[in-house]
Amino acid sequence: MASEKELRAELHDQAASAHSKNAIFTFFLTGLIILIIMPEKFFQLRTAFFFGSGLFLSSFASVPPYIIKSKLAKKLVKGSMHFMIPIYWIFSSVWNIGFAYLLFLLIYRTF
Repeated sequence: MASEKELRAELHDQAASAHSKNAIFTFFLTGLIILIIMPEKFFQLRTAFFFGSGLFLSSFASVPPYIIKSKLAKKLVKGSMHFMIPIYWIFSSVWNIGFAYLLFLLIYRTF
């Protein structure tokens, strides 16, 4: 039987993995929307570079929101800070969408 420490570590790993997958999905969706809105062609080398690097980097870029989420979860267990949940989701969404847009600008202005 697993100890409490091992269970906490496993839950932490699962939560981090789910957060990373959500960030990757948000990047992909935001990237598609940006490419549809902007007058860019889909089938270019820089589009492949944008999605290839972005899908990889968005996982790492989601670390700061995950750290805030884990700190917030500890406060929620204690019974305070419930008003911060919507603020966190707005922050996390803006963070992920902003990362996708900044990477788009970087790649499309460079190449």
